[in-house]
Amino acid sequence: MRWDRLFTAVSLAGLLGLATLAHAQGQQVCRPSLQLQNVQFSDMAQKTLRRTWSATVAVDASACAADASGSFDLGYTRLQEIGPDADFRERVTWRAPSVQVELEFANIEAVGRSWIENVSSCQCPAQ
Repeated sequence: MRWDRLFTAVSLAGLLGLATLAHAQGQQVCRPSLQLQNVQFSDMAQKTLRRTWSATVAVDASACAADASGSFDLGYTRLQEIGPDADFRERVTWRAPSVQVELEFANIEAVGRSWIENVSSCQCPAQ
C-alpha cells in the first residue's frame, strides 16, 4: 500500500474514532448513590460456631427513572486468625429504597473493612 493511501486511511479512522468519542461523551449517565448503614455482626451461633455480618445498603435512586434497579459489588476484607487476610467481592442487585446484605463467617473470621464499588448505571429519568 502506498504511504499516501495509508496516511489517508489512518486519518479517516482517527476522525471516526474522535466523532464516536464526542457522541458518547454527550450522553448523560445516571447512577444511584449507595451507602452502607447499620453494619453489625450477630452473636455466635453455638451449634455452628458461625456469625452473620449484615448491613443495609441505602439506595438513593433519585437520579434514576422510576422503578430502576441495577447491580454493584460489595467488597470486604476477610480477617482470619490463622491465615492471611483477603479481599472479596460479592455482586449484589440494588433497588430503592434499600437492600439487605448478609455474609456468613466462621468463629475465627471477621470483617476488617467493607466498601461499595462498580455501581451500574441506571436509566435516566425522562426530561
